[in-house]
Amino acid sequence: MVSDEYTSLTSDLAWHTNVTSTRMSERSSKENRELYELALRGLQYLSGWSVQVLDTFTWKLAHCASHETNRECPKDAESYEKATRYNYNSDERFAMIEVISMIKSVQTQLLRLEAYYSEAIRRSVYRELQTIVIGQLSGPLIKAQKKKDRINLVRLIYAIQATCADQILEQIDADTGGAGGTHSKSWSRSAASRFVHSNQGSLTTGSNSTLAQVAASLGHDSGSVGSGSAFDLNKRRVGPSSSQLYLVRTMLELMVDQTASGRHVMRKDLDSATLTAIETFLKNSFYWPYLLNFSGKLVYPLCMCLPPCACMWQL
Repeated sequence: MVSDEYTSLTSDLAWHTNVTSTRMSERSSKENRELYELALRGLQYLSGWSVQVLDTFTWKLAHCASHETNRECPKDAESYEKATRYNYNSDERFAMIEVISMIKSVQTQLLRLEAYYSEAIRRSVYRELQTIVIGQLSGPLIKAQKKKDRINLVRLIYAIQATCADQILEQIDADTGGAGGTHSKSWSRSAASRFVHSNQGSLTTGSNSTLAQVAASLGHDSGSVGSGSAFDLNKRRVGPSSSQLYLVRTMLELMVDQTASGRHVMRKDLDSATLTAIETFLKNSFYWPYLLNFSGKLVYPLCMCLPPCACMWQL
């Protein structure tokens, strides 16, 4: 099982290494997504293999050899020798060394192009986040605005978009700069009215609105809103902060919560496509803290294997 995973992963890594080293043009969003998925698979395999090595090593420490279980073990052997030197047969020793060498090999290949993988991860994460925040939630927001009993859903979507939607954040920055960098009460009321009122100056409704243009662009691979807009999904490579990711995930979980009751139920106001998109986003974004710290997480599996590696010198 481990050898099959290793063979499959290393062949994909070698192919992408050759393509990346010879590429002269910028990668498309599809190619960035392929590198994102390959990086995720690499981290998952490294984590799984490291856990297997550590579990085996821990079990051996808890079940030391004795003269009865291994005739080569002297009765007066040290405890550490009983746990390491005389506690592995030839097959176990070979398997441990093989898995550790696989971990180091995959780590080396991933670290060699860590900058490319990290950039592809940030671009893919940014695109997926803006797709759900601007593109997928715009439809439910427009529908919810037409019904007074869905005010909680409207407020929650506004909060999500105000947290991560780039166009809203840029508008706030522009307004703040124009007002001398101060957030007055009058500015807050005027900004809130722009974000809440529909059909007139709204960022989320109307055929010519900013978010409507952005949402329409998300369906195209180019990711460009148009010549008159600076918003380009493919040119941005900034992932969300830990606070932004936590807030968005928490609010989306609240939106699809099945245990809510009474007036707090918002799941019933969402169509099946939106529910599926949100649940898929929650599943994928679970791995983002690890992927956004890609270089740090690559070193972690090797740190887990340091005790078994030291043990191998005694065998």
